[in-house]
Amino acid sequence: MSNPVVHWEMITKNPAQAREFYSKLFGWDVDATRAAFQHVETGGISGAIILTEDGVPHVRLVVQVPNLQEALDSAESLGGKTVTPIVDIPGGPSFAVSSDPDCNFIALVKA
Repeated sequence: MSNPVVHWEMITKNPAQAREFYSKLFGWDVDATRAAFQHVETGGISGAIILTEDGVPHVRLVVQVPNLQEALDSAESLGGKTVTPIVDIPGGPSFAVSSDPDCNFIALVKA
């Protein structure tokens, strides 16, 4: 399968509350070492609980793609919008964020 979901992010106003809720509900292992970004192991696709920067809670899928610019251009041609242009993290992956036509965020990470 091409372009797999490789990570998910739960953006929330209250990471401590989300950590308690999901760890008790599903038994997920949440690393609360950092308050604003908490790594989550689910036994499946790992994720993160992240403090919202704009006050709007949402869930974001992270999809691995071979070419970030082509994926952004494709999303725009299908009615989406570029939210964050390509960012190169030194020593880490390159990523970008797009939205779908309903304004759901999709993070894209280079394969």
